[in-house]
Amino acid sequence: MAQYLTTKAENVLKRTADYIQSDQLNMAFLELGTIVSKFGRQIKTWHEIYEDVAKRFVKVAVELRKGPEIKSILSSYRNLCQASELKSFANVVLLYLDQAEKRAQKAIEKSKSKSLALDLENEIPENVLLSDVSGEDLKDRTDREFVTPWMRFLWETYRVVLELLKTTKEPQLEAVYHETCKRAFEFCLKYERKNEFKRLSDLLRTHVKGIDLSSYESIEHYLSARFFQLTVAIKLDLWQDAFKSIEDIYYLISTSKDVIIPAEQLLNYYEQLTKIFWNSKHYILHAYAQYKAFGINRIIADPAKLQESATNLLLSTLTTPSNDQLETVPTDFVSVRNERRLVTLLGLSAPPSKQLLVSELAAKNVTQLIYPELKDLYKIFEVDFNPLKMCERMKPILEFVKSREDLAVYNEPLKQMTVTKLLEQLSKAFQTIKIETVAKLADFVSLIQLEKILVHNASLGKIQANIDHGKGVLIFGKSPKSFDASDIQKQISAFGKRIHDVVDLIHPERKKEKEERRKKLISEISKKISPEIEQISFRNDFIRMKKLWYEQEQKRALEKAEERKIELVRLAELEEERLAQLEAKNREEEKKRREKKLAEEKRKKEIIDQITNNNVKAQQDLLKIANKSLKKKITSLLELDIDDIIELKRGEIQREKKEKEKKLFEKAKALDYLEITRREIELPLFDEYNKKQQALNKEAFENYLNKQNQDLQKELTEMKQKKQEFSKYFADQKTFLDKFVLKARREEYEKLKQEQDERKRVKKEQWEAKRKALLEERERKRKEEEEKRKREEEEREKKRKEEEEQRKKREEERERERKKREEQEEIQRKKEEEYYRKQKEKEMELDKKLKEQQPQTPQPTKGRWDNLDTETSSPFGKSDKRGGFGSGGFGGFGGGGRGGRGGFGGSSRGGDSGRDSGRDGGRGSSSGGDDAFSAFSSSKGGRGGRGGSRQ
Repeated sequence: MAQYLTTKAENVLKRTADYIQSDQLNMAFLELGTIVSKFGRQIKTWHEIYEDVAKRFVKVAVELRKGPEIKSILSSYRNLCQASELKSFANVVLLYLDQAEKRAQKAIEKSKSKSLALDLENEIPENVLLSDVSGEDLKDRTDREFVTPWMRFLWETYRVVLELLKTTKEPQLEAVYHETCKRAFEFCLKYERKNEFKRLSDLLRTHVKGIDLSSYESIEHYLSARFFQLTVAIKLDLWQDAFKSIEDIYYLISTSKDVIIPAEQLLNYYEQLTKIFWNSKHYILHAYAQYKAFGINRIIADPAKLQESATNLLLSTLTTPSNDQLETVPTDFVSVRNERRLVTLLGLSAPPSKQLLVSELAAKNVTQLIYPELKDLYKIFEVDFNPLKMCERMKPILEFVKSREDLAVYNEPLKQMTVTKLLEQLSKAFQTIKIETVAKLADFVSLIQLEKILVHNASLGKIQANIDHGKGVLIFGKSPKSFDASDIQKQISAFGKRIHDVVDLIHPERKKEKEERRKKLISEISKKISPEIEQISFRNDFIRMKKLWYEQEQKRALEKAEERKIELVRLAELEEERLAQLEAKNREEEKKRREKKLAEEKRKKEIIDQITNNNVKAQQDLLKIANKSLKKKITSLLELDIDDIIELKRGEIQREKKEKEKKLFEKAKALDYLEITRREIELPLFDEYNKKQQALNKEAFENYLNKQNQDLQKELTEMKQKKQEFSKYFADQKTFLDKFVLKARREEYEKLKQEQDERKRVKKEQWEAKRKALLEERERKRKEEEEKRKREEEEREKKRKEEEEQRKKREEERERERKKREEQEEIQRKKEEEYYRKQKEKEMELDKKLKEQQPQTPQPTKGRWDNLDTETSSPFGKSDKRGGFGSGGFGGFGGGGRGGRGGFGGSSRGGDSGRDSGRDGGRGSSSGGDDAFSAFSSSKGGRGGRGGSRQ
């Protein structure tokens, strides 16, 4: 059956190639459907020819846009491939994607060429009127006609493949699944399909819920696909979907705790987070994402990349407004939940603060790693207090940031933060200042922008200020923030330090005196405190040693407990592993036995179906023949061996063949007799008919000759007369023909003959070339088919020899079993004969003793036991031959006669009892018998004696 299907598949491929070449795709689709529809049903074993059929079907179906049919066939082909040939299924799926993408691209090119061809023509009134009414231009209409159907088909192709592979766990198909995801995202990006991108993201989000994320390869594939999804979402400006994608990535990272995520992927994760937080105006989270990325770059990046990352961290931190929305207290449940979602993406338990990030900048020496042009930025913003020179120092920094493309996004926020810092410092140093002076200081922003920044900070309570436009001044108020305790302390400390510096400059000798007093005080203190220091040191050493001893003891106890726990766990694991292996082994053995039994039954069923052509009546007839020939009752052909089934079918075929030959022979014999009889009757009639027909034919032929002579004579006379009439024109005719007609005709004839010869020569050469190529192609195909046929014949011959050897082995085994069984039966039979012979001798001796003990018993004149020559019946047995005590007739006390029926446990051969052998009837079985000798009764298929067993 399998060989038939593969041969049929090869023939279908050849026919479909002809259909495709002649552009009959529908016929090719129907022809291929006869094979692919059997995948997983009649075709249950994979073969390489089926992959070619599936690929050919996909190509034709894509051309015809048969999406549902392709989905059904791919599902069936996956079941056919199972787990051993998944590479073939992956190849077919990738071909499906390639063909759909190529066909869509071809439709786009066709639409462009169509639009260009129509645009080159002058606009006709119909097109102008149509565009005015429908609101569509020529390109829209051509796209709807050529491109839209193929775009829809390509989108459905991606969805079909993703649905087929969504639950796969095989590495090969996982790779195809993620390749399809990337292609679908590229499709959305290339054609700006935002709605399709949203649907695709939601679809993939549902797929993640049903997969196992314990494998490193799976995690790597899914993270790669989600990062690509995130990149596409950012390029399409779908920030909401980008945020969902980053949440998906965080879910994958957090659920795969046992899998180590590469640093490059984590870096990519935080870099994408920076873009999302920046566009969503969460500046503090943007700065903290830069901080996370900087931490990874410090480990893996080169110096240039590290410098860029440090610069981004510094700018993002210093440009973050101190009143960022995450630093304020949320007022509703929704805000709290959204805040937690955002903070969770960074792995934080609470929202970060700008002050913490600024302190981290100083702790990690970030200012030493940034671009040299920005080294003073941190000092200007966080250390120095010089509002009059602050903006002048910031101008080169702002120019540098503006000139760098990668830092340009921080230009405006940096300007705003510079103005904010300027106003804060001015509010602390001045009470009133001219607006013109402030505008000159911050000349890199307009007056309107300056006023907006001032109003914004004042509304937030950071600065208390009033603008007097009439006087053109800026009046600062006394806000609590302006007189913060820390600021006052800083100012007083700075003022005190400078006063001391001035005093030291005026009186240099005081500095020396102060240093001497300081040294003297230190020496006195050290003398007094030395004993206390020793005592405290001793006590600290004692406490430290005691603590160390306690920690060591506790550590040893914990180590022992941990070792015991590990040992118990190890023993439990070993026992569990042993039980699991034992159970797996038992399951495997049971599975193998079950599979072997099922395979044997399946093989039997296939052979029965094959030899009976799935005909129920033929199977019933074969069952009857089996019951008849094997002489045992069977209810199903599956109870027989495969060789017995084949042998039965072969015998049935031989009988049918003989019957047909016999019937044909009888029919041919009857037809021969009929034909002989018919010819004997027809023979005289044929002779008479032939004589009449000969006379009629002779008369008709003579009449035909006479008529023909008369017609010829008449025609000759007419022609002679015409010749005489036209003879005077012959000379002029000859002159005209020679001079005008014949010469031109000869020239034209020569010219046409030359052209014809040339065409014949060219055509002959072309024909010879085609013929040569055709012959070479035929020879090549013939050799390929010959080689293929030889290989198939060798495989069939090899398989036939193997089956023949197996059959011979089985026959030899059955023959040995049969001989062994016959030998056992022969031994048993001899034992039984010996036993019965001895029993018979004992019975005869007993009979003799009984006769000797009763010599005076009168004989009855005629009783029921006298006449034993004919068939008699008795309660002890039945006999159709003469037999007395122990001779086969009466069979009284165990005697046996050939052809008689056993009596009191006697054995008999032939007759109804058959051959007593002690089996199938039981030896010595008694069912309600009352005779002492019934214990020796044994018969198979016959009647036992009184109380004997009856089988």
